[in-house]
Amino acid sequence: MDAACRRITISGRMSAKIYSGELHGRAVVVKAVRIDAASSPSEADNDNNDNDNDNDNDNDNDAAADPWREWRITKRLQALAGHPHVVELLEAYANKQHVFLVMEFCDQGDLLKLLTDQPGSRFQAFRQVGVRGVLRAWHLEDALPFATLDLLTRMLQVDPARRFQSVQELLDHPSLLAAARRQEQASS
Repeated sequence: MDAACRRITISGRMSAKIYSGELHGRAVVVKAVRIDAASSPSEADNDNNDNDNDNDNDNDNDAAADPWREWRITKRLQALAGHPHVVELLEAYANKQHVFLVMEFCDQGDLLKLLTDQPGSRFQAFRQVGVRGVLRAWHLEDALPFATLDLLTRMLQVDPARRFQSVQELLDHPSLLAAARRQEQASS
């Protein structure tokens, strides 16, 4: 990643870190996976298994931690570029420590809506009772202060129009501002 990349860490789970950045004026997500998590770099060039049957004999946990296998699978998915639910792989490169997968940034995709609209989906029940219904079932609705309840409700909304529209809107929520003030007072 060059210095112009914003390098905002979105996630650091497992062996990968995900950064937000820009490439030629286009918003991208860069997934940096440690090479020591890979089984071997030579597998990235092995196109013998490029048919629809993935015979890598990897279990799902190994696949999540193996950037070379992820690279091969993503390479196969490039044929589907342009489908609204497939992220386009823009570039892939490696240095001595990481494999970098540069992918398009999909802001406010409609995959969640597609999942929630499926008949028999578990999201249907969640949508019917709403966030307040779930909190009520967990006996949290009466135990939480109003500001915290409102914060949770807005964060867990299925309807995108009722969710927080920006990180700044989330950070300006009274519940988080009060928590920040309490932390500042405790540290001084």
